[in-house]
Amino acid sequence: MFHSEEYIANENDRWMIQKYLHLQFGGATAIEEKFAPRHDAAFVFHFGDRPILRDSDNYVLEPFFIASIQRRALQMCIQGNLDSFIVICNPTVLSRLYNLDMAPVSKHSISLPNNQLYPIWEQLKNCSTFTQRVALFQSYINHSFPAPYIPDAVDKLYEEIVNHAINTPLKYLIETCGGSPRTIERNFIHRLGVSPKTLMRIVRFNYLWDKIRTEHVVDYQDLVFDGHFFDQSHFIKDFKDIIGETPSYFFKRNLQHLQIISGKGDGNS
Repeated sequence: MFHSEEYIANENDRWMIQKYLHLQFGGATAIEEKFAPRHDAAFVFHFGDRPILRDSDNYVLEPFFIASIQRRALQMCIQGNLDSFIVICNPTVLSRLYNLDMAPVSKHSISLPNNQLYPIWEQLKNCSTFTQRVALFQSYINHSFPAPYIPDAVDKLYEEIVNHAINTPLKYLIETCGGSPRTIERNFIHRLGVSPKTLMRIVRFNYLWDKIRTEHVVDYQDLVFDGHFFDQSHFIKDFKDIIGETPSYFFKRNLQHLQIISGKGDGNS
């Protein structure tokens, strides 16, 4: 049985946190499925058995870490008894507050010193409900960063891409942020680990996937048009580069487990 529940962050926390996820799995048969790239970063806390990354020689994920933006889908194995708490965050804010260099790393996760995450991991582990974990993490963030957060040019470009990447060329989005385009792009890669262009592709992929999940209809001509691709070949190439499958194969198969792993709910929509 694979199950997820989510809690949308309240307005006071949304400067950094978007939502909280609780993933649970228990079964004799392991699940082999992909994690689809997202446009955000996350704190990940595992309290039971931990997922295995097939892409990294069957690497067992750490008990706690920060998950950065991935350029391509990751193949994962879920087995045993999974009990995971995930905090989906704005990546530019997260990396700035913790002074993290997210620029391309060989690992699929970023570790913080034990004295920064181990105490909160231990407290979260002792919570008996998802609601208690959410309240505890909210308290941790508010105590750690009490001063109001003031966005900078990188934060602004990130928000512009997330909100307008579907129908606005990148050069115009960069122009709205002010300053030197080269400097902004260099700092962007440092704070997110991907270039603005790569983030736009990930945002566009998720936009089209969410559109199909909502409308329950797959029309490839509409997707090419809605995604502002040059043509169908461009759409298929971008899609395959990100998810490792053609759109026709992806949308025909059962995506329930992939949706749970990728933080999109139980896959019933």
